[in-house]
Amino acid sequence: GSRAQPHPPGSTKLNPAGLAADIMAKVGAFSLVLLLTVLMTEGRRSLLQRQLMDVYGKLRVEPDYPVSGEFGKPPAPRVDPATPHADGFFGSKADACQSCKHYATSSCAMYQTCTCMAANTASFGSSIASDTEDWRWACGVQGELGDNFGYCFPSKGQKYEDAFGEVIDPNHPPCPV
Repeated sequence: GSRAQPHPPGSTKLNPAGLAADIMAKVGAFSLVLLLTVLMTEGRRSLLQRQLMDVYGKLRVEPDYPVSGEFGKPPAPRVDPATPHADGFFGSKADACQSCKHYATSSCAMYQTCTCMAANTASFGSSIASDTEDWRWACGVQGELGDNFGYCFPSKGQKYEDAFGEVIDPNHPPCPV
């Protein structure tokens, strides 16, 4: 088919065939841009979904506790350490245990081997008679450290509970095995 030519400049006559061809060219270009935009958006969404899905097609959920980083970087500690008193001892069992948890959860070696225990060493005798709370922490097992030491975080019997009294996701352990 022959294509109608638009009128020369300054002409007042409309050429419907030329106008229709111009409109179709613009609509076609717009449609192509729209189609490419939709395809790119779907591609990004598909990539995002692949990143959030595990190998079983389930949505990955990030744990609510710190995990080890890239290249063996240790996880961030779960708690801040407690501040010891001026004599270097902690004022309570809870403070001693908190400090143990701080150091043990910020090191993969300690995380995998430490069971936090605490003891009031004031019972061994103190130079200050009024100081009855001199708590220390150590990693160990009941009985090996002495009768004065007790577990900081006794097991509650929950599945996938770690040595610090928290339930962890076995698919996202704080430290690699």
